[in-house]
Amino acid sequence: MKLLLVVSVDPWTRSVSTVHKYAAAARSLGHEVAVYGPVHADLPGLPFTTDLQGVDLALFVVQVPADFPDMPHLARLLDGIPRERRAVVDLWGRFNDTIRLEHDFNHLEKIDGHLGWEWEEAIQAASDTILQPTLAPLRLNVRSFLFHGYDPGSVAKPYATAEEAAAAWRAAEKPYGAMYVGSNWQRWEQVRQFLEGYGRVREHVGKACLTGWDWGTRPEWAVRFLA
Repeated sequence: MKLLLVVSVDPWTRSVSTVHKYAAAARSLGHEVAVYGPVHADLPGLPFTTDLQGVDLALFVVQVPADFPDMPHLARLLDGIPRERRAVVDLWGRFNDTIRLEHDFNHLEKIDGHLGWEWEEAIQAASDTILQPTLAPLRLNVRSFLFHGYDPGSVAKPYATAEEAAAAWRAAEKPYGAMYVGSNWQRWEQVRQFLEGYGRVREHVGKACLTGWDWGTRPEWAVRFLA
């Protein structure tokens, strides 16, 4: 089987790790997974192609507007691969009515420059098969597909239970009592609440550490666009 992933990949953001895992798993099973586009010098372990011959399924992995290729590449994909062999996995719930949770939205009009109806029409233009990574999609014409997964082989120190892991953690030399690894993308409010509570036990548990992108303050873009 030849699976073509239509997605904008970046070495540091969004679903690049999952895309790498798809390609590696396909090779181990005798299949082929490639990302549509020219070779990316910063991603030497990821196969890229613009060859549409023999593609069994083109999966549009949609998170941001750039995940849809520019013209004429988008036209080549829509003309070169039959509609029944195209599917869209809507990772950020764009194919829904506007949903807001605190300062986070599925339709970031001020940032992405696209209204909800534009996302809906774009996704429907790509395929009739629309998937979302949830067990219970909100719309009847959307199916469930858990795009991301858990790889036990990537765990450096596996433990059978949470109690076993906690005991090993307490017994080891550790510089921090709690650590968050990840970018500050719509997480500042939640992490701030955690830190305010954590301050009461800090002297007993240890220092907390935030490591990743933009943890100095709440991101400027969030203040400017979402205040």
